[in-house]
Amino acid sequence: MRGHVAHAALFAAGLWTQQAFADAGSAVEWALEADTLSTALPSAIPSQMTARSCATCQGVQLTLDLTSRFYLAAAPTSFVELRRVAQSRRFMVVFYRPATRVITRIVVHRASLR
Repeated sequence: MRGHVAHAALFAAGLWTQQAFADAGSAVEWALEADTLSTALPSAIPSQMTARSCATCQGVQLTLDLTSRFYLAAAPTSFVELRRVAQSRRFMVVFYRPATRVITRIVVHRASLR
């Protein structure tokens, strides 16, 4: 009997711990898939920009600041170069922190979309 009580107590503690960890989890970063025509890059940093998944989709107001990073495919690049490449229609992903809506990085695909 004593063993059963101990097992039940351990089982209950495990369930409580599992629920506590599940409640503590939160998203560190969100991503928004877009293209360079539906989401225009601003002309300077720092600034605000509206990112949208399509031309008619509701936008998300985000902040681009000096901590934001830029990539052309997997290669780090400058904001000036990213803007130059983004003049043609390309797939891109905008990563941002949901709590602050600050952009952590923008990744633009190398190939143009048709």
